[in-house]
Amino acid sequence: GYILDALEYVNGAYTEDDILLGIRRGHYQFWAGEKSAVVTQVNTYPSFRTICMFLAGGDLEELREMEREIASAAKAIGVSHAEIVGRKGWGRALPEYREIATAFMREL
Repeated sequence: GYILDALEYVNGAYTEDDILLGIRRGHYQFWAGEKSAVVTQVNTYPSFRTICMFLAGGDLEELREMEREIASAAKAIGVSHAEIVGRKGWGRALPEYREIATAFMREL
């Protein structure tokens, strides 16, 4: 349910089926807490790899704990950076992240 709620904020870029298929195929990773959930994707750039947390929902304190666990697991597989794609409020909730871009979208 937490991920379904988060899908409301992605402008239709992903459906529930997209996420489920991506998890089954290993493109995305699903992290479940007791009161929260996160979906991540490992991105490979020319200079480094990131763990991108792009869908999340639930209890904020638990999500903060999960972020640390996700970052640790990512580091163990050679990922050197963590990124969050989401609403601006995540910057306030996780101040160790710095804002590097703001995205805008319109329909054509």
